[in-house]
Amino acid sequence: MEVPPNIEVTQVVSIFSALPSLHLIPRYQRMIPVSWLSPVVGLPLAATICMILFIIRMKVLAEKRKELCQTMALLIGSLRTEKGCQRCDFYGSIKDENELCILEEWDTRENLNSHLKSELFRVLRGAMSLLQEPYEKAVWDGRD
Repeated sequence: MEVPPNIEVTQVVSIFSALPSLHLIPRYQRMIPVSWLSPVVGLPLAATICMILFIIRMKVLAEKRKELCQTMALLIGSLRTEKGCQRCDFYGSIKDENELCILEEWDTRENLNSHLKSELFRVLRGAMSLLQEPYEKAVWDGRD
């Protein structure tokens, strides 16, 4: 992985050192894979830290986990092509296979708001009827 010249590797130890103002982040520490700094889609996090992060944490019913994962597999490609979407990834917890997380990076608040009003997001919210408890969401704006 190539690190931009203005960023020292020691500055990006983990996503959590890069996002100190997101008060909910300890909850997500166990959900981010070790390979986080490898680009999954687009640029590595180190190069895109001034984005808007939208995180959805879900606890799915055990018997519905496979169905939700299949739905996400169908939706994620379309989510990634929405205007302004820099990254959209779906993660599972190491400690609890029924705890899932969607992590999205957006270029502007306007594009995130458009996404939240889109038909695609309505379909995603509909899939969340499979959850054991209400989902939690957090937004972090790295530009502030």
